[in-house]
Amino acid sequence: MKEELLHYFWRTHRWRDQNIFTTDGQPLQIIVPGDLNKDAGPDFSNAKIRIGDELWIGNIEIHVKASEWYLHQHQYDPQYKTVILHVVWSEDQQVYFDSNRKIPCFELKNIISKDIIDNYERLMNSAFWIACEKQVDKIDMQKAAFGLNAKLIEKLQDKTTLLEHIYSKTNGDWNETFHRFLARGFGLNVNGTAFELLAEKLPLELIRKYTNDTEKLEALVFGIAGFLNNASEDYAVKLKGIFESLPKNNLPEILPEGVFKFFRARPSNFPTIRIAQWIKLISDHDLLLSEVVSMSHPDEFINFICRPLNGFWQNHFTFSAPSNGFPTQAGKEFAKLLLINSVAPFLFFYGKKLGNIELQQTATDWLDEIKGEKNTIIKKFQELGFPTSTAAQTQGLLHLKKKYCECKLCLECPFGAQIFRS
Repeated sequence: MKEELLHYFWRTHRWRDQNIFTTDGQPLQIIVPGDLNKDAGPDFSNAKIRIGDELWIGNIEIHVKASEWYLHQHQYDPQYKTVILHVVWSEDQQVYFDSNRKIPCFELKNIISKDIIDNYERLMNSAFWIACEKQVDKIDMQKAAFGLNAKLIEKLQDKTTLLEHIYSKTNGDWNETFHRFLARGFGLNVNGTAFELLAEKLPLELIRKYTNDTEKLEALVFGIAGFLNNASEDYAVKLKGIFESLPKNNLPEILPEGVFKFFRARPSNFPTIRIAQWIKLISDHDLLLSEVVSMSHPDEFINFICRPLNGFWQNHFTFSAPSNGFPTQAGKEFAKLLLINSVAPFLFFYGKKLGNIELQQTATDWLDEIKGEKNTIIKKFQELGFPTSTAAQTQGLLHLKKKYCECKLCLECPFGAQIFRS
């Protein structure tokens, strides 16, 4: 028996239709199970129960065996003096606050059915890709899909940790925070950190000095990115000459060689062409954040990103690799990834910081309105019959896989909980 299973039963109080009693035979009514406490102290706080005719408000402690109270030495901890009920699988020992005051106890071993325990054990012992892989026929997908919304919010909140760090480094400058976070999105998983470093070295204040001269701006960005150090191609040599002529008093240090990765990347994802696309975007839009916030539909952002490049980058992926007719402008799938991984999390964070619920809602609405992304994880979920039609659903599933499936937290999953109850 696992304590987390007992937590689940207490939190959901699935015996609500049964007459239940303390181990002393007193009628027990659970009015409010309380809030799960993830810090030190009793497991659930602010619970409200009725024992016999008396109403109790306080905390709940849960153990597999009652004797664990003494094993964990709770009798010496003042925090546990507020416990109003000891919930256990087995009361192998009576527990007292002091020598004459027994803690009311609720025993679960005769309450939880064997079928439910067996379901739980099957999930916990599963060695499949996800624990419920061979039991998906027990899931009402339409009903469980609503639970993905909560996981989507969790994923967006996870992103706020990184955004909070960037926001702090920019001293609360929203435009600069968006500048750096969006740049990170242009680098995708492989070069995200490198792009963020580049944007940090090239703040908007510096970039705006060169937005009226495309070649100077490209020389600045590619120079600081380290792509002009050993220039030998004609256009790279030209940019290097321009870069070396720029005023040195306001130029940051050049990024070290090897920061940007080409390995296993498709030409359309080479960091050079992504930098060119990024330069195009920030040079065309001085008030980028304001424009994005004012958009009413995700298609506006997608069209915003998918614009043809000018000059040299119309037909090159790198300084030495011609595109041979393949488009070099950002595609719709890439723009969608930017929206999913950068814009929606930023709007959610921005709205949260400002107390603007509408902005937070816009973030989730946009993810509801665009098609789900395609990758090996989503393909597997799709094959198993999970809902993958919108980005909101696929983002929720990716979060579930990483934070729940891989950790066997099936009780906290909207799909696993259905199987568990079946």
